[in-house]
Amino acid sequence: HLLIYKYRKSKIQIGDFTFGLSRLLENIRLGRGVLFSQDIGKLNFVAFYNELLFFPSVKNQIGSSFSYQPNKHFLFKLNSIYREYLLPENNSFAFSGITNYNNESTFIKAEYATSIQNNTTGYGTFINGLYKNKRLQLTTDVLYTGKDFQGFYTNSIFNASSINVRLNNFFSVSTLVN
Repeated sequence: HLLIYKYRKSKIQIGDFTFGLSRLLENIRLGRGVLFSQDIGKLNFVAFYNELLFFPSVKNQIGSSFSYQPNKHFLFKLNSIYREYLLPENNSFAFSGITNYNNESTFIKAEYATSIQNNTTGYGTFINGLYKNKRLQLTTDVLYTGKDFQGFYTNSIFNASSINVRLNNFFSVSTLVN
């Protein structure tokens, strides 16, 4: 069940919904709760509270994000999340910064995150990029999180990169590395 109320540049969601704060902190999970979003010019503010439906060790989580889009090419975003576990010693707080750049041929998104749990600090980062023109397309997706990082990923290394060269209207050559 989900109830959504929109008025001008405000939105409130109450009920069951999937939510993604950021790739490193909370990618996409189904939860039950409330989310408030407000746009003010080039600024956006989001605050949420939810209880994850299929992760019984997490009691609830609360967080926020603040984003600024000065023009159509750049986006800057700050995120935070406090996750309360059934075992209080597992409670964690994490925050991240994201920047996006895009134009007709290039897209780059990068995030750096830090988490704190039991006076232990963890780190994570990722970069996602795309470049394309009429004959060439390059993509890369690289993610790293340390063993102490408390976010959507923990102790992870991921890389997927590809090159696609268009030879003519009928043929192209591609390679992919994972």
